[in-house]
Amino acid sequence: MENKHSNLRLLLLNAKSRLICSIAAAIIAFILLEGHSPSIRFLMVWSAASVTYLALAFLMMQSFNGKKIANVVKYEDDSQLMMYVITSLSCLISLAAIFLHIGEMGEIPLKDRTLGVTMTGATFFASWMVLQTAYALHYAHAYYANFNEAAQFPPLIFVGTPQPSYSDFFHFSLVIGMTCQTADIVIVESKIRNLVTAHSLLSFVFNATLLGLTMGLVGGLLG
Repeated sequence: MENKHSNLRLLLLNAKSRLICSIAAAIIAFILLEGHSPSIRFLMVWSAASVTYLALAFLMMQSFNGKKIANVVKYEDDSQLMMYVITSLSCLISLAAIFLHIGEMGEIPLKDRTLGVTMTGATFFASWMVLQTAYALHYAHAYYANFNEAAQFPPLIFVGTPQPSYSDFFHFSLVIGMTCQTADIVIVESKIRNLVTAHSLLSFVFNATLLGLTMGLVGGLLG
């Protein structure tokens, strides 16, 4: 019975299901938010999709841990890389939309600027969280897909944690996202090292964007 419940949760929470639900949330938000300016509407739509993705991703992380992650990896073997690429590109597109909105800030009525600032901040944070979560899931996938008990070392060394859970990979991803370094976790597998390099570059783009975003918002409000 437990296996049936696990398989059902996996069917509802796997990468493809998360993508489909996020797209559905975006479509519903697009229909319901008619009347707002195109840029604000896009930011709201993206935020709705991001929140849906994050909710389902964290629900899956809570449902599958330890040895169960290996089963998730096998189930998502063909889709995880595609989801990772789509998520990374979508986050970059959302950044472009934020800057387009900032460029239009001076043309937006003063009463709508507060909403614009709020949605800009919310969209940026949601995009950043989606990126870190997507990488955390991909790190977990790469770890257990390349795990070999006969090997001298696992692909990633979590000190004192022989079977890392999703929370460990999320911690690993957050540290890279915030500081562009790996803290107390040792990278052994070259494939994961390449993944960390790409993650660090994207995180640098986000962190640099935050500075430009802050300056742009201040200028937009004053202008």
